[in-house]
Amino acid sequence: MFVNLAAPLILPPHRHPDHDHYTAVFEQLSTGGWVKLKIRDGILSVDDSSVTEFVDPRQKTHKPPGHDLYMKFRDKGAKVLHPNILDAMLVHKHFAPGSFVVDAAGQPRGTLFYGATFRNQDNGVGARMLYRGQDRDLHDYCVWLGNGLDCKYAAAICAPDPSLLTALYY
Repeated sequence: MFVNLAAPLILPPHRHPDHDHYTAVFEQLSTGGWVKLKIRDGILSVDDSSVTEFVDPRQKTHKPPGHDLYMKFRDKGAKVLHPNILDAMLVHKHFAPGSFVVDAAGQPRGTLFYGATFRNQDNGVGARMLYRGQDRDLHDYCVWLGNGLDCKYAAAICAPDPSLLTALYY
């Protein structure tokens, strides 16, 4: 399947009147034209580069703010996945790896697509996340990056070379 990263971004869904309403794109880390998605043996690849779910080691002991993780990805040049890929997964569900919504221990988790961030009405910044709801279907939600993120939140990153992974872990 092909996904156009240059297509207009879809703003995060507004589900609750008393919760954040994201109204504008804040920053894009990943842009470009068309990319090719493939799924083989439960592993997603983008333009033949495998995708992994990254959980910062600090997320296992405390909850670092999401914006700290976002800044790390931006500053280290990590190739984070674009939310247009998330939108494609919501339509073509077989492209969403199970590891994006369930961790290795079988616990539910969400995977953040940090490729673009969004501003809400209070000037907060959020990133869109793919998760499996209680109805067992795939959904998306925008997570405020001021929140602390524990190990139930992973980031989708593409083809990390060993030096980048080392840089992200420290």
